Amino acid sequence: MGPCKLLTQTSFLEEVQLSNFNRLKYMDFSWFPTLTNKMVQKIYMKCKTVEAFKFAYYSQITDTVIETLSSYRASGVKEISFKSSSKDLYEMKDKFTDSCFAKFLTTYKDLKKFTLHTCTINLFTKTFTNELSNLIVLKFEHILLLKEENLDLVHTVKQCVNLQFLKIGNLRLPQRDLMNLSKEKSEKFRETFQALTKLKTLKIGQFAGNYLMKEIADHVPNLTKLVILSDSVDDDGLSFVLKKSVNLSHLNISECRMINGHCLDDILSRKLRKLVVNFEDYKCRCTQQSLLKQGILGVNTLVNKYKRR
Repeated sequence: MGPCKLLTQTSFLEEVQLSNFNRLKYMDFSWFPTLTNKMVQKIYMKCKTVEAFKFAYYSQITDTVIETLSSYRASGVKEISFKSSSKDLYEMKDKFTDSCFAKFLTTYKDLKKFTLHTCTINLFTKTFTNELSNLIVLKFEHILLLKEENLDLVHTVKQCVNLQFLKIGNLRLPQRDLMNLSKEKSEKFRETFQALTKLKTLKIGQFAGNYLMKEIADHVPNLTKLVILSDSVDDDGLSFVLKKSVNLSHLNISECRMINGHCLDDILSRKLRKLVVNFEDYKCRCTQQSLLKQGILGVNTLVNKYKRR
């Protein structure tokens, strides 16, 4: 449901016949700014088959949406996402609290996927305090830090001990995105990666640099999919990963402007099935020749995003 400016709470509650949708599995309200707690509670009550919800983070909904889910839907909801389209929200106050998220994630055992899009670091103070064994997929599209020291709170995601998919998009300070973490800050991710022993898919934003790539190479042994969204990682950094990730099957470096492709000669995995790049034609042909020499071109899909520009 898009920006439904004319769909008010009254008309929604009185006119929308949600009970007719008895096979609905997925509902996306992430662009619905006038969504209210009462609207969501009607959805919970009427749509018993829905397994995935996406809500607008900065709409009219509050903790009540989280607190009442278990009373209406004791089980069955496997995915919840809270999304905001803006990254400049420092003047806006969170309508959700970390204590509410913490209680919900600890008690609602059916939940497997959890996404927060553009949230403040305040939500990390209690949310991941206790061990969470049910979550398999965890995504943060943007995390708004008040200062660089707040980065330590991000490491609390290590409590999701069975995590297989982790995305940490850009870490944003008031005036800029945090980029190219120092060696000291990158080493703090070591304990996080060591705790996530089942991690297979990793997506990393602009804060990633060569030091962080080394930590990934050394401490994420079961990596099968890697997406790097950083201008700071170069061939030397990616080479750390390629020399150790024997199970890598999907690699996306299309946002990495500092990678020219020489490191792809270091690919150790013979399970690579998809490689996404952003190279000019000449560089792409060189990459194809390199993969051919390594005997993996026949089963590899090379996607060049440069062609789409």
